[in-house]
Amino acid sequence: MIPMPDLEIIASSLQDALTAAKAGADSLELCVALEQDGLTPPLETIKAIRDAVDLPLNVLLRPHARTFAYTEAEVETMWQQMEAFKAIGINTLVFAAESSKGILDIPLIKRFAQEIPLTLHRAIDQCHYPETALETLKGYLPRVLSSGTAKSAWEGRARLRAWQDTYGQDFRFAIASQVSVDNIAGLVKATGAPEYHVGSAARHEGKVDAAKVRALKAALEA
Repeated sequence: MIPMPDLEIIASSLQDALTAAKAGADSLELCVALEQDGLTPPLETIKAIRDAVDLPLNVLLRPHARTFAYTEAEVETMWQQMEAFKAIGINTLVFAAESSKGILDIPLIKRFAQEIPLTLHRAIDQCHYPETALETLKGYLPRVLSSGTAKSAWEGRARLRAWQDTYGQDFRFAIASQVSVDNIAGLVKATGAPEYHVGSAARHEGKVDAAKVRALKAALEA
């Protein structure tokens, strides 16, 4: 029997997390500044959600939205944040980095992955040679968040299916970007992936909406 796919909801506050959990989310990605595609949330917000919600928490580690190439000082700051997040028992970090040449910074990703389980952030969707990156990262991290290098998951569904077929034993793929109540069932059929990651489609006026989460969950399980 094929397991039921999971629904991950982006939460940027304690109220978001409580609403998503009560409405049936299977996991949460914690981040702020959704208008910038997400940045690292404050430690106090993470602690509050950890104490209030019994769900897997995936915390975004991204200090700015300018680029995925980081200075030594930024890497050191992120390392210190990672240590603080580990100390309070988070499930995974959501992280990626690029070199100045537009390819994933595999050594830096591996360095973090040796310390804590990583979800590879959607930087893979804009880097050069994504399949080479996946091959190189096999065995180093458990989960990949992706739209299949397309603007939306629906547009990238063929590549996502190919990745699921080729790398599904190596990574847990979380399908992301413009996943909605209207296309989530079609994405399950098209990609075969085990997890679906939703941001704006679960929100009303900037906050997670329980009715929208329940509708997404129902469509996912249909």
